Amino acid sequence: MTLVDELRTAVGVDHVLNAGDLSAWEVDWRGRYRVRALAVVRPVNAAQVAAVVRAGVQHGASLVPQGGNTGLVNGSVPDAGGTLATSAGGTQVLRYGTVRQLCLGLEVVAASGEIWHGIGGLHKDNTGYDLRDLSIDSEGTLGVITGATLKLVPQPAAVGTAMAAVPTLETALTEGCISNAALAASLEQTAAMWRLREGISPAQAAEGLNIKHDIALPVSRTAAFVRETDAALAAVWPGIRIVDFGHLGDGKLHYNVQAAVGVWAFDFLACHEAAVNTVVYEAVRPHGASISAEHGTGVLKRDRLAQTLSSVALQPMRALKAALDPRGTMNPSRVL
Repeated sequence: MTLVDELRTAVGVDHVLNAGDLSAWEVDWRGRYRVRALAVVRPVNAAQVAAVVRAGVQHGASLVPQGGNTGLVNGSVPDAGGTLATSAGGTQVLRYGTVRQLCLGLEVVAASGEIWHGIGGLHKDNTGYDLRDLSIDSEGTLGVITGATLKLVPQPAAVGTAMAAVPTLETALTEGCISNAALAASLEQTAAMWRLREGISPAQAAEGLNIKHDIALPVSRTAAFVRETDAALAAVWPGIRIVDFGHLGDGKLHYNVQAAVGVWAFDFLACHEAAVNTVVYEAVRPHGASISAEHGTGVLKRDRLAQTLSSVALQPMRALKAALDPRGTMNPSRVL
């Protein structure tokens, strides 16, 4: 029996796709990576996921767990041969916390095809190593998350939206720094204010491909990092456009680099992306920052991770991968 036949037996013919337009699963969110999968499998419960993993192991096939396929580091599309798994945050993280802080338990299908039932939702559990946290940061390289128990918070009795202006990024980090402000007086004004924030990424995409960075910084170091890195990039590429935004309150920075006006974005990335990344990631070191706040490592930052972390950090990671996924079945070539 072929792998595809076995998959169809495990989850049903209608849930195994290997013909037609599969671009929704085979093209990454930014449209930069397009690959071909042997099949797209859509199991409906943990038992079916376990059967798929066992089939993959038996046939020596690689498995790429995929949630919404919204990753930005080429971590969720098949190689040439998601939210929980990267501890995502978002615009509400300062109030409610990251996914890690909201997740009380998980159900995970291991690389062996067995199911770990850790979905109980205990607020405190100190019995050994924390498999939940390992799974949340794994990017699908240690297993497939099939269920989660999440912490809920009461719905706010009222919501207000305001937009505040500050003279500089430096002054945004002190009290009493606001030079002007507006409070939304209607739902329309609320939507208009949020469009200014939510429209940044689509506007960048309309301008063409750009070099994205997902930096985590101590809040107090954000302004210095931006000032120094802006200057370092401008010295090499005059006219380069920096589009940095997002999450000042928790030290997460979308530090995005766009080609100068009149320069074709595709050519700029092809010729200069590696060099730009080197400048940005070297600037990270003296500020005690991280090259990935929530997007993960995937393939895009995999080699850079090996240069950024010490062997003391990397060796236990490699040992965990080897112990929990000895055949390298789960999301191969990602992270490590």
